[in-house]
Amino acid sequence: MAVALPDPMSTRLTVKRALELAPDLDIVARASQPKDIELLYQLGAKEVVQSEFEASLELSAHLLASMGIAQPLIQSQVQMIRNSRYLSFLSGNRTLASVSRELKAAASELNNTWYALSEDSPLLGLTLEETDLRRLTGVSVIAIRRVGGLEVDYPTPEETLESGDRVLLIGDSAEIEAFGALARGEAAVPSKENSCQWVALPEDSPAVSQPIVDLNLPLKYRVEIQAIRREGRFIRLPEATTRLQDGDLLLICGRLEALRTAAAWLANQENPQTTIAVLG
Repeated sequence: MAVALPDPMSTRLTVKRALELAPDLDIVARASQPKDIELLYQLGAKEVVQSEFEASLELSAHLLASMGIAQPLIQSQVQMIRNSRYLSFLSGNRTLASVSRELKAAASELNNTWYALSEDSPLLGLTLEETDLRRLTGVSVIAIRRVGGLEVDYPTPEETLESGDRVLLIGDSAEIEAFGALARGEAAVPSKENSCQWVALPEDSPAVSQPIVDLNLPLKYRVEIQAIRREGRFIRLPEATTRLQDGDLLLICGRLEALRTAAAWLANQENPQTTIAVLG
């Protein structure tokens, strides 16, 4: 998908909404302003280009060609300038303070909030890539504030969430509420068709020692196990033959009512309406 709208706000919203519908979509977006480059990457764009800068490169390349400069040399120089230009926005060529100011100024035009992760949040210890927050809740994390004041702007997918972290989220009120529910170990409900919840398996769970395929969760409860946290490891989309263990944290997804019933059964609780508390 190519997003080449002239208005910065429309571009940001288009990238965000498109990725809500298709999280794996490959998006190239036009940045109207330099400060939008970081933000568009954080919202999920795979490539970001700045139109005025690209136009100046084409003009220069045409001028050099008319002067008889060889095309291979022109192209190599153009690419070197292009790489240097964009890396200046995404690397340490500017101070962290200036990057932070520009990023937050751009984010302020979207609905955003700081959220403090609790000490027992099931998200702790996961990388941003592992949390899959954009698909599960619709939010984007554009900054992390650590204990002690260290701030990580435009965090990479490999950034791990830690105890005491406060994260800067971009999303509408329902999406931010869904993030809060997921972070607390409750059911996140970004839509009626897509609810997800972390459930801890106690020692007496009927699922302990059973391979996932034998539980038949899709048929019995209309839910699926999307991921497992086990002794510090994160297993996304576990194989059907994977045997569940005492202490496993399961990320199960399905319709809300079915999710509650399945979560109660997995946690060996009699009341299916009881909210399942998750220990980090």
